[in-house]
Amino acid sequence: MLKAKKHLRQTPPAGIIMCCYLVWKARGCIFRSEDKQLSIFTINSNQEKSMNKAIWILCLLLASLAFAQRQSVVVLPSLATPETKLTPKQKELLTEEVRTIAAKLPSAGFFLMKQDEVNEVLGDEAFVSACEEGTCVGQLVKQLQANFGARCDAYAVGGQLYLKFELYGTFKGQNEAQTIDQFNDPVKSFADMQAVIKKKVPAIFNMITKSPQDACVAGGNVWENGVCKTAEQIAMEFCQSEGKTWINGACKSRAQIACEATAGRKWVGEECVPSLPSSASQQSVASSNAIKSAVEDVTKEPSNPGVWDRLRWPVRIFAFTAAAYLGANAVYNHLEAKDKLDKLNDLKKDPQLDEAWIKAYKDNTDAVRKSELRRNICVGAAGVFAIGGIFTFFF
Repeated sequence: MLKAKKHLRQTPPAGIIMCCYLVWKARGCIFRSEDKQLSIFTINSNQEKSMNKAIWILCLLLASLAFAQRQSVVVLPSLATPETKLTPKQKELLTEEVRTIAAKLPSAGFFLMKQDEVNEVLGDEAFVSACEEGTCVGQLVKQLQANFGARCDAYAVGGQLYLKFELYGTFKGQNEAQTIDQFNDPVKSFADMQAVIKKKVPAIFNMITKSPQDACVAGGNVWENGVCKTAEQIAMEFCQSEGKTWINGACKSRAQIACEATAGRKWVGEECVPSLPSSASQQSVASSNAIKSAVEDVTKEPSNPGVWDRLRWPVRIFAFTAAAYLGANAVYNHLEAKDKLDKLNDLKKDPQLDEAWIKAYKDNTDAVRKSELRRNICVGAAGVFAIGGIFTFFF
């Protein structure tokens, strides 16, 4: 415990030193006045001792007030897995890179704990043990009785190097510690690690110089009722309030989930409808086979030509042409329905609930319904004409 408190012994700010110096100089003026026998400033030795004591007490109180307003920051030693092949010296350099940035925090509000004191308090075995238990940063910052702690580590996965940085601590005025920010970036070499630290770590340390609300907003989040929330968290809460379920970044009703889990069905708008691709594929195969049969039958001549024999080929050509035209229209309407459905899904991901959003939602829902209706009609009609054309080969 005594070792952990060594970081409290810091040099007082320059303002406190100057204040004590001016008070001490004023005291000297009073005592020099006594030599000149100015009765109004005459004091005895006991009064001089009392004044000395009062001056020191005042200076200590001012220094204590200054320390109470400053928050402590600690940089934990960097770790690296054996696969990274980093030397002890390189790990120390990573720690020093982070310390150099942390040292630039405003001295009026923060002070950086000395690294030799960190190592003395933690010890190599305790540090590695805490990290193996998965409570590395939070546990060690608590052990050091610091307000904020930063750690930069290196590891490798499948031959790819990664650099991980985390800043953990408690904002002033709050009781619960939290991860302020972190990143996990792929790198190619030790030089890349140093470059990433210089580029990204200063902005993360800058977050603790702001209020929790400002830091939250700066991170692109929303401050709501004293809590920092991401846009996804807000959307999730809204989804749950509607009695729905948040799955894979989307808000879905139970009916939608059940529909999507059913083979050959899909969710469009607020309805569960059959999916088209299988029907379209079958229609395409049927048309192909019919055309092939027609080509094979070209050389055949009827033994006793009559009226139907003379009309068979015109009817056959007309039937297959109509089937092809209607099939093309079915494909066009299917693609149009898919495009409108994509727009509808985009609107659902970002519900604004204003007049423009509601109008766009209704328009796209109607467009999907109409396109699917036209597609189904064309598919049915194309099938009828294709079957009619096939029948001409048998009658």
